[in-house]
Amino acid sequence: MVNVVCISESCNEALPENSTKYCSNRCYKRESQRAYRAKKDGKDYELPVKELNQPKSATVRRGSLYKKFIAVSYTHLTLPTKRIV
Repeated sequence: MVNVVCISESCNEALPENSTKYCSNRCYKRESQRAYRAKKDGKDYELPVKELNQPKSATVRRGSLYKKFIAVSYTHLTLPTKRIV
């Protein structure tokens, strides 16, 4: 999953370069506190998932498309017949 904006619920800032979840330490600490408080109360806390951070294309590797590919037997067209070393 490639995030575009900060995953914190109350923030919609773009992620800076070399950052994968949070836009700042402030957002990181805020979410860490929410998780800590939920754990302390005996509840489960899941990080929020924003629609904007969801992938836009189908990235199915071994799903129904793969099964159809095998069933139609296109594999002989894509796999080499001789092993080249």
